[in-house]
Amino acid sequence: MVRAFICALFLATQAGAAQQQSCQAFILSDTDPNLTHGPSRSYANGRILLTQVDIEEPTCCGVFLEVQFPVPGQDALSCTLVGEQVGSGWGAIDLKRATSSYDPASGLMIQVPVRAFDGEVFRDAQVNIKINQDLGSVLVQ
Repeated sequence: MVRAFICALFLATQAGAAQQQSCQAFILSDTDPNLTHGPSRSYANGRILLTQVDIEEPTCCGVFLEVQFPVPGQDALSCTLVGEQVGSGWGAIDLKRATSSYDPASGLMIQVPVRAFDGEVFRDAQVNIKINQDLGSVLVQ
């Protein structure tokens, strides 16, 4: 009950579209017992990978989307963590129902269905992720 209240209070003070941050800044550790990697989808012949990551906290919205993508001039993939707010994800992510389109001028656009918590109930929503491999950039909306 207290967790739900804290989560609702946190979300009530936040507004806006999905947010992104460096995976390293969020300190995702594969050895963290509360961290679970879920389903994943690959795009662009495997060069772009989306993975569901569940950190269990906050209870209402601990599910994030990890986006790994190439950056020109770098051997390793870069990693961006996408959530509803910085430090807060969603209740669920449905990668099976994700859709994508490609525009050579702007890059790959992926639409991912999510379950967002509005402070009282979960609602269906969608996060849009644009990945430009030529620039090595990710933009979330």
